[in-house]
Amino acid sequence: MNQLICVTKPPVIKAAIVGAIIAFLYGAITWTVFPLWEGAYSSAPTEIDFATPLKQLPGDGAYFVPGMDDEKWMELQAAGPSAELKAFEEEYAVRHRAGPTAMVIVRMQGSEPMPPSVFGYGIAIDFFIALCLSWVMAQVGYTWPTENKSESYLWLRRWRAGVVAVTAGVAAVHLNHWNWFGTPNIVAVTGFMENWSAWALATMPMAIILTRCTKDCSRM
Repeated sequence: MNQLICVTKPPVIKAAIVGAIIAFLYGAITWTVFPLWEGAYSSAPTEIDFATPLKQLPGDGAYFVPGMDDEKWMELQAAGPSAELKAFEEEYAVRHRAGPTAMVIVRMQGSEPMPPSVFGYGIAIDFFIALCLSWVMAQVGYTWPTENKSESYLWLRRWRAGVVAVTAGVAAVHLNHWNWFGTPNIVAVTGFMENWSAWALATMPMAIILTRCTKDCSRM
């Protein structure tokens, strides 16, 4: 019963707020102070104009290059195996092998390079992630019946649970993007390291805050 009280008390929110602030500040530092992303992304040569061909696309969205006539492909597939379908797919395979290949995210409407809303969404996203991790770590309780023996290590077990959850989540995002969308190796590795290290750091004080809550609740 005490564990249930601890999970529902405000310290879970408090831990999430602290974790979100740490993760957000860590991300800001890695972008502005430490050259973590140096070499991962680079601007295209200024003489290359991507805007003109992109305006030929139907609207905002994510597009694969080289393109395929999706409607024709679906019609041929619906008709069943045929020489025409085989030739269509082989022609696309040749163009894909020849390269270059890309996934292009397009917004037809221009915007500020870094509008204030980006920071607002950033802290909101970090808070949501921290809240989920806070709840997960709060589920890690005492090892019964050896409560006194395990009490000193409860924060460490909660932190370990948070780090495992972070590792799985970050790997799921960056490894799948690397595998399915062809993210460059350096971008995938850098993204993994930044996100993993930020949340591995943030979950430590979160685990300590939650553990102090548990000790207080156990005296209720």
